[in-house]
Amino acid sequence: MKIIKAAVLVQTTISPAHPHTSKTVYSPAVELEDGSLIPYAEEGRVITSGFEEDAKSLADAYFKKLPKSVLM
Repeated sequence: MKIIKAAVLVQTTISPAHPHTSKTVYSPAVELEDGSLIPYAEEGRVITSGFEEDAKSLADAYFKKLPKSVLM
């Protein structure tokens, strides 16, 4: 499966105790040719940000560092 582009994975959680409260985090990711998203991780932990723009910038930077052999 080849990587086609940089992407941002959006995750929103809702507290069962407070259903009107939600939290959204953004992770830099790559999109595979089947449409699935794989977030970047460092030292076994997925990178997250509270800001979509920051995650997009990180995703673009990581994507540029990938070897050509994994890109479509």
